[in-house]
Amino acid sequence: RITEALKTNFSVFGSENKTTYTFTNDTSSEKLIVKNSDYGFQHYLVMSINNHWSAGYEVIYNNNTFSNYKRQLYLRTAVEYDIFPYKEVNNKFFTISYSVVTRFNRYYDTTVYDKLKETLYGHLLEGTLSLNKKWGTLNAGVSYSNFFHNWKLNNLSANMQVDVRIT
Repeated sequence: RITEALKTNFSVFGSENKTTYTFTNDTSSEKLIVKNSDYGFQHYLVMSINNHWSAGYEVIYNNNTFSNYKRQLYLRTAVEYDIFPYKEVNNKFFTISYSVVTRFNRYYDTTVYDKLKETLYGHLLEGTLSLNKKWGTLNAGVSYSNFFHNWKLNNLSANMQVDVRIT
């Protein structure tokens, strides 16, 4: 739910996947069964401070066998500036946000850094544009993040999504 004073969300997700691979050669056949699960929840709350500034938090709990997360607790606090007034948030917004992130990770198997558990601290800078028009919607964003203990572990990403209303 998004209003002029508040943005909030709570969601629960989960999936189970099973894939069977068969390898054959001239003399034998071997089956490999791979099972993956992914489940958890997400919650965020962002409160407006004034027409352009807001502050909030996000909490995510995740268990994902494919990504080697036995347990991951992701905590994020952020401040956000919207170039447009928040009263226009359902039609358009262009936000710039800065977040401090903490991740408590427990792994099924040892990571490439020889860890079974770790706590990671980092930050995230994001820019997001969303336009909701009669013809459809446009969402675009760019983000940069890195961990404080090693600035070489960073991520720069961009995304864009356009939905056009046919009828």
